Amino acid sequence: MSVRLFLCKFLTRDAEVFSELFYARSESDLRRFFERDGRVLVSIQHRKSRIKSPKTSFTLPFLKSLSQLLDNKLELLAALNIAWHLFGEPEFQAIIRSITNCIVEGFSFSKAIAEFPRCFDNLTVKTIEIAEQTACLDRSLHSIIDFLSATESINKKLRRSMIYPAILFAFILIAIIFWLIFVIPRFSELFGDLGVELPMITRCVLSVSSFCNNHAILFFLLFASICAVIIYPIHSKRMRNKIIAFIPILKEINREMKVMTFFYGVALMLKEKVNLLDAMTTITGSDEKTEFNKLETYIRSGSTLSNAMKQCEIFKEYEISVIETGEKAGALSQAFQAAADMLNSHLRDKAARVVTLIQPVAISFIGILMIIIIYSMIVPMYSVST
Repeated sequence: MSVRLFLCKFLTRDAEVFSELFYARSESDLRRFFERDGRVLVSIQHRKSRIKSPKTSFTLPFLKSLSQLLDNKLELLAALNIAWHLFGEPEFQAIIRSITNCIVEGFSFSKAIAEFPRCFDNLTVKTIEIAEQTACLDRSLHSIIDFLSATESINKKLRRSMIYPAILFAFILIAIIFWLIFVIPRFSELFGDLGVELPMITRCVLSVSSFCNNHAILFFLLFASICAVIIYPIHSKRMRNKIIAFIPILKEINREMKVMTFFYGVALMLKEKVNLLDAMTTITGSDEKTEFNKLETYIRSGSTLSNAMKQCEIFKEYEISVIETGEKAGALSQAFQAAADMLNSHLRDKAARVVTLIQPVAISFIGILMIIIIYSMIVPMYSVST
């Protein structure tokens, strides 16, 4: 059972009323906590978490702060107390408070953060668990931070590369709507006064403009529906995967992202002296449908790592060759790190290439639409003049 977020109103020992956010498994656990602490709980309200991107907004900054404090020879509880003051967001403070309380009650740091799977994935928890056993928490935190920073950096780069197309698309829609509502009606009045026979393309453009002006509510409902159809895939994982599978360059970027994350994770676990198969199990989980689980199955059946990778479609030849070289040299950790860095570089180049490709396509699309509209207006005026 995972922890839940509660807003608690309580009385302090000085009879002052406070309201703060707390994480707990249940209301009864929260009531027992307040009883032990000598505070009177007035009310409890369940709240939904407002953290949208926990790894970006909390996990990475939190681990960086904690690592710096531990490097300065502070005890873990003292470092957590200082970290609590560094984060002003109440929900972040509630997470750190919950972790601190778990440690005070006798749980390990890895067990405490495992209560927050949205913030700390299985790889992070397992790495810290191993570090606690070897008393190398500070070194392991640096490795985790490097891993999270690398994956988050490329994710941010890819997200930024998609902002530009979105802005271009918005500009296209605004430009078309402006012409249809404000510009085309003036030409419609002019052609009506001239009494000329209009070509098909002009009649079509004028009909669309007339519909937009005479049925404004219906038009904006239609416009909102189109926007919803475009925005929905962004929030729907299933639709997003279908779109990615349909567009070759996005499909390849998605593949490289998965492989890069897998390689970075394996390299991190191998540095912590974890067995290769145990590292793969920690990273991939129990979903047997993924290519990475197939890789683990092939290795367990007796195949070498490089031969097992050749049987999985997700890996490319150049990626396998890097791992095979490390396998023969007995330097798998370095090989996985090198392969991940290579994919990281490829992804950065492809993100820039996506923007480069989309820009001329979008401009051409805008140009074609504007040419159609302008041509439909010029042809009748030219026929009148001749």
